[in-house]
Amino acid sequence: MPAPQKPRQQGLWTLELFGRGRLTCGAAVVQLERKTAALFAFLALEGATSRSKLAGLLWADSSEESARNSLRQRLYRLRVSVGQDLIVSSDPLRLEPNLVVDALRFESLIFTNDFQAALALEGELLANVDFDDCPELSEWVLAARERLEAGRREAGVSESNRLEQAGDYAAAIGRARQLLLRDPISEDAHRRLMRLQYLTNDRPAAMLAFHQCQSVLKTQLGVEPLPETQHLASLIVQGQTLPQSQPLARFSIPIQILRPPILVGRGRDWAQLEAAWEAGLSVVVHGQAGVGKTRFVSDFLTSKGAFLLIQGRPGDAGIGYASFARGVKRILEQHQNLSLEPWVRRELSRIVPSFGAELPSAIQSDPEKIRFFSSVLELLNALASREMQSIFVDDLQFMDAASLELWQYILSAEIPMFTCSAYRSGELEGEAQLLQTKHHLVEVLPLEIGGLSELLTHLDLPVVADLAQSLRQYTGGNPLYVLETLKSLLETGGIARGLPQHFPPPQKIGALIRHRLERLSSVALRLARVAAVAETDFSLSLATNVLNVSALELTEPLFELEQAQVLIGERFAHDLIFEATLEGVPKSIQQLVH
Repeated sequence: MPAPQKPRQQGLWTLELFGRGRLTCGAAVVQLERKTAALFAFLALEGATSRSKLAGLLWADSSEESARNSLRQRLYRLRVSVGQDLIVSSDPLRLEPNLVVDALRFESLIFTNDFQAALALEGELLANVDFDDCPELSEWVLAARERLEAGRREAGVSESNRLEQAGDYAAAIGRARQLLLRDPISEDAHRRLMRLQYLTNDRPAAMLAFHQCQSVLKTQLGVEPLPETQHLASLIVQGQTLPQSQPLARFSIPIQILRPPILVGRGRDWAQLEAAWEAGLSVVVHGQAGVGKTRFVSDFLTSKGAFLLIQGRPGDAGIGYASFARGVKRILEQHQNLSLEPWVRRELSRIVPSFGAELPSAIQSDPEKIRFFSSVLELLNALASREMQSIFVDDLQFMDAASLELWQYILSAEIPMFTCSAYRSGELEGEAQLLQTKHHLVEVLPLEIGGLSELLTHLDLPVVADLAQSLRQYTGGNPLYVLETLKSLLETGGIARGLPQHFPPPQKIGALIRHRLERLSSVALRLARVAAVAETDFSLSLATNVLNVSALELTEPLFELEQAQVLIGERFAHDLIFEATLEGVPKSIQQLVH
């Protein structure tokens, strides 16, 4: 980077990545050297990144020590040029929060459905800059360009549709032409232009658009237009009325796939819970993700009477008592006439503020903590007096540390309720310590061939029962993997053809779930991604603000997500679906939306 001619001013800087890369602040302009531009681009679009990774990307042919030294020098020269740290000098490195980034703003506008504003930000990421000497960096830049270009295409299509629906055909044609300039071999773009020209009663222009489509496809791909393109041309030649575009039909998953009618293959595990129930022992259930722990325990406890459910959720960690606060709030809403002492109500208002007349001060000592814990015990005792038989604390691996401490206290107090905990094997901090306690341990394993065959028989789907052996080998008998595979086979019409060869192996279930997510409508997928980013804070009112739409406009996409068993109400149907959805949101957008 060239040395500045004069000290740069302090103030709000803007990073322009659409183009060759530069920084601006008022009249001050700093043109970025290509590797500095790439450093900014990576941090903007990928979020905080370790120095080691960045040094390896930018100086691939150097030793680690030399590369890290080059990175330090680059950061120093940048700081001198602009007069402040626009990249926070730490490990991992991250951008200064107040730095305005055009590419990041573009992605956020796409995410929030503001397509018109997004299209006003023109240009290509680090245009005309190559990184052939840094292969891994070069691959990332190409992928990032395609990601942004895909967003630009989505914005162009949405804007063209909006303008067409508003009757502004001239502006819609302008958008359609821009789409064609960006992707000349897109038949969808050619058909769009043909239709719009015809709707303006300009049949010659519509047919000219068709002939241009023919020529481009013949020249560049050596193929003829698709039958639907030729059919549209035929309607235009005959002067017929064009059919109105219909919304894409969404596949409805059969109810027996959404929730299998019976619990199978759990006889041994059920007997263990039965024995623990009779002996009054506390139970800890564990197993791999998707193996069916929650369904198994819930069915058993339901058979015994009413039970209380407390669940950890992704996003609880780091928020004191988040898991228990959610459960206690639900309890108090459902049992409003509980007889509780005033001090109990006051203590419980620490985690459910609306429950008390005044909010107590923060806990400062162990005696105060014990008093609060005791109030939760009083609540549970009151519920037990109303014939609440048991309490089930699920997904311990997601719980915040304070809730886990409270749960351990409750277990040590021996409340008059059957207690059961569940967690994913290998994902709970302090798992070894938990397993050494006096709890009765039950490990829920994948289904064997007999249990899987029974499950498939009860699903009552054509030819599925014949796939038991293949599904057992393919999924390892994990019930969620089995059901996700069947959903994908049903949605793609492949159920009669058996297991497709291109599906990922069972340990890659996230890829299979993402494959299903990709078949959602764009607005439904965006709603799911908002839910994933918001985690426990998600609500429809929040989604309307983030996506700049009315609650009514979210009715159909919400129904679509529930039909696809992505969401149930305002939460994800399964943690694995949440994780797969969140992976589809760039880290930079996750941070920005938060």
